[in-house]
Amino acid sequence: MDRFVVLLLSSTILQFVLAEDQFIFPPNRGAIGEFVSNLAFNVGEQITLKWESDEPSNSRIRLRLMQDNPNGGNCDWATCEMISITENDGSHEWKVDRMGMTHSDVYYIFAHYVDKNKEQFNCHYFNITDSPTSTTSSAGKGPPTDTPGNPSSSSSSPSNVGAIVGGVLGGVALICITIFAIFFIRRKRRVIPPQSQILPPPPINPPPYYPPSERTSGGSIGPSELSREARPAELPSH
Repeated sequence: MDRFVVLLLSSTILQFVLAEDQFIFPPNRGAIGEFVSNLAFNVGEQITLKWESDEPSNSRIRLRLMQDNPNGGNCDWATCEMISITENDGSHEWKVDRMGMTHSDVYYIFAHYVDKNKEQFNCHYFNITDSPTSTTSSAGKGPPTDTPGNPSSSSSSPSNVGAIVGGVLGGVALICITIFAIFFIRRKRRVIPPQSQILPPPPINPPPYYPPSERTSGGSIGPSELSREARPAELPSH
C-alpha cells in the first residue's frame, strides 16, 4: 500500500513538472533584473520562437513583445505589443522588430492562452539593436554569412583594389616630384657661383709724371744742369 502511494505521488509530481509551460528559445525566464546573459538580436533578423506546453496543439496562444517601463504603458506596468496569435504547436517564426517601443534595448516575450484562463509564461530578457543582419537563427545568434547572391562581397573587392592602386600611384608621383625638385635645386647652385669667388682685376700702376721744367732741350725727360744765367749770384760783402 505504501509503495502504491509513493508511485502515485511520484507520477503526479512528474506530471506537474512536465506540464510546466516554458520557453526554449529565447531561454526561459531567469532572475529579475539579470541582464548579463542576455541574447542580442538585430532589427530585421529572422528567428524561431520555441516553447513547450502541455496544452493541445490546436489551442491558440498569444505572443506579446514586452518592455519594462517605469511610466507604465498599454499593459499597465509595461509597454507591450502583440506579435501574433498562433496555434500552440511549440514554434513561431518572427522577424525581430522593436514594434515602436524604444524606452530601452531590453525586451522579453509573454505568452498566454487565448481560450483558457491559465497562468502566462515568459522568456528571459534579450536585447534588440538597430543594426540589420541577414542571419536566420533558431537556436541563437551566429556570425553573418555572405551568400553567393549577396552583392556585398563582390562590390567591396573592386573598391578596395581601386583604393590600393590610387594610393600606390600617388606615392610614386610624390617621390618623383621630390627627386626632381632636389635635382633642380642642386643644378641651379652649381651653375651660378657665389659672389665671394669672383676676384677683382689686379691694379694697374700709372707711369711716372715729370713736370715740363724737367724736360731737356732734346725733348727728353730727366734732370739737367742749370744755365749760367740761372745760377745764383754771390751777394756783395760790406
